[in-house]
Amino acid sequence: MKYSAWHIDLIGSGSDEEDGGNTREDGGLIESSKNIPLEDAAGEWTGIAVVHRPHETFAALEQYLLNKSLSDYDTAAFTAMAAGGDVLQCLPTGSEPWKEIDTKEDLDSARAEFARV
Repeated sequence: MKYSAWHIDLIGSGSDEEDGGNTREDGGLIESSKNIPLEDAAGEWTGIAVVHRPHETFAALEQYLLNKSLSDYDTAAFTAMAAGGDVLQCLPTGSEPWKEIDTKEDLDSARAEFARV
């Protein structure tokens, strides 16, 4: 079942909070984790996803997090879904700009930066 298309940056932002990802040759997700060094990863999970089946996707995410750990990352749930046979297609961002946002300051910075784009 195809759940979503992930957007990955094949270069990385240089952040210490990056989730590296490994994919099959066809771009299907194998795993994503902060434990994958970016130099060994196919790219970085940007946090942008196109979800084709939202009810099933979010139910699977919720089930994983409730059964495993509420402090786990969504990427751990996506990795488990991919291991279970769900298709999560990773797409490169190309040269399109993006910015990691964790704080209000990050959001303010992104708004200023992308106002010019």
